[in-house]
Amino acid sequence: VQCRSFFIGEPDDVFLLHDSTPPWLLPFWSTPPTHATLTSACDRALVPATVFAQPVPQPARQTSAAVQYNTVLIIATADGVAAYSFTDRVDKGTEYKFRFRPSDGGKEQTGAGKVFERYKAIQGANANDVTYVYDGGDLDLKAGPIEIRWSRGGVDSGWIYFDPDKVQTHTAKAALFDTLDLKQFAK
Repeated sequence: VQCRSFFIGEPDDVFLLHDSTPPWLLPFWSTPPTHATLTSACDRALVPATVFAQPVPQPARQTSAAVQYNTVLIIATADGVAAYSFTDRVDKGTEYKFRFRPSDGGKEQTGAGKVFERYKAIQGANANDVTYVYDGGDLDLKAGPIEIRWSRGGVDSGWIYFDPDKVQTHTAKAALFDTLDLKQFAK
């Protein structure tokens, strides 16, 4: 689908659609869009300039899942189990705290971090020809050796990307972050 431009989501969210962008990577849809949906969205363009950010490239065997920031995200891998609680929002991202329990039964680790996206504008030949390109940021939720790729979905949610053969995901109520028994989620 070729689309000059359109705007969906938060007032400061901008995205790029082009033929090589897999639709499931676009974080403003809760389900993969159909060709008709994309065509319809392009037909109803609300912004007359090419002002979209390219999605961050993901490894081929990745799947995505939505993450609501009012829950605890639990990630289980062969290395152990991590629980993430999302705290304060930052520009184009969120801060989080984590707990990590190693699979070998070692001491539980705790800490904090933040994930965020950053884009820069590239001016084209005319005033309405602007493209936003990914320009760094910190896109990995980290806890011990576990790193899970993240992208912004909005103020209250985001997306994670992972290999379902190596990672199991769970959620829990946010109030349970400090008391969750991480052993129960071990792979």
